[in-house]
Amino acid sequence: METPITPEKSKVISRFLEHCEISTYSTKQLIIREGDPSKDLYYIINGSVTVVIEDTKGNEIVLAYLNPGEFFGEIGMFGDEHSRTASVRAKPKSEIASISYEKLQNLTEIFPDLMFL
Repeated sequence: METPITPEKSKVISRFLEHCEISTYSTKQLIIREGDPSKDLYYIINGSVTVVIEDTKGNEIVLAYLNPGEFFGEIGMFGDEHSRTASVRAKPKSEIASISYEKLQNLTEIFPDLMFL
């Protein structure tokens, strides 16, 4: 069951989105590719995405399906990992917000409540 969005959280999300680049991806369009440099965090506004990896034989393994209100690409923000650990594709047409890790870090110094989305 989804947790309802409180008015306070809605304000924080709106503030966050004001600083993001918003893109629309068509059905099955690749958003990030496994192994590529990791420098942005993504937030699903509308639609959904599939998170996948390839095994050694080239078979695709689905790790997760993510929906509106969920983030992806966060692993690169932590530690020394600076390449994507999985690929992400839009399932249906999807509206996705993105923000660079650097910009997000600067924003959280001004708006610390962004860290609790």
